[in-house]
Amino acid sequence: MPWGSDTTKLLLAEAAFTKKLYRIAAQKTQISHFTRQHHNSTDLANDFLNHGNYLAYGLAATTLWVLGIPHGFAVMHGKTRRGALVFDIADLTKDVLVLPWAFICAKEKMTEQEFRQQCLQNFAKYKALDFMFDCVKEASEFSFVEPPVRRLTYTELPSKSLESSKPPVRRLTKI
Repeated sequence: MPWGSDTTKLLLAEAAFTKKLYRIAAQKTQISHFTRQHHNSTDLANDFLNHGNYLAYGLAATTLWVLGIPHGFAVMHGKTRRGALVFDIADLTKDVLVLPWAFICAKEKMTEQEFRQQCLQNFAKYKALDFMFDCVKEASEFSFVEPPVRRLTYTELPSKSLESSKPPVRRLTKI
């Protein structure tokens, strides 16, 4: 799909991709019958996803505030939500640093505070705020003929079973 040709198609592709990630995470952690609930969730995985996503939104809002960019500036989510750019920036890290850990921590029946600590440790360990700054700065230098294609991704699958008490070791790279 050409850059910027159809925002709706891009948002639908993003939603389909995230839905697949939910399915994979639920299968790997043996959480059956998972359905994403953004409000009034009834299970730990959804509670943790909501909590972790809000932490990522906070990092994204901080990035934009420090750079002097209005958080409502519309790029992808602009036509559907207030604070549009915050959602776009948070998307750079949510699928890697929040989503898997929400399911792992739910499986291990961690508390909300333990999950929060896990997220904050991951944000610090993988320098999520620095990554967001770099991506926003890099994107601002583009003429928007070509998209800045960078996301945090896993370079290897965890070698340990999710049933161990220690979290699986993962290495992130910028692509």
